Amino acid sequence: IEFDAPLASTLNLNGAARYTSYKTSGDYTTWKVGLDWRVSDAFRVRATRSRDIRAPSLFDLFAGQNLVAVSPTDLLTGLSA
Repeated sequence: IEFDAPLASTLNLNGAARYTSYKTSGDYTTWKVGLDWRVSDAFRVRATRSRDIRAPSLFDLFAGQNLVAVSPTDLLTGLSA
């Protein structure tokens, strides 16, 4: 949409959606909504919001569980808890 108004010379809204079915991790609907608002030649506002996923890799699927133990250190005394 292009117009000459006091608070906007261009306003664009865009979006997308996708449904995906993975055998290993299930069904997901991902989406994206974006806004591009050019107030003037010197000022522009852009924003995007989305829900994204990543299909697991072979390593993610078949690697054993990893457990990491962390012993915090007191920054004042340098002693481990």
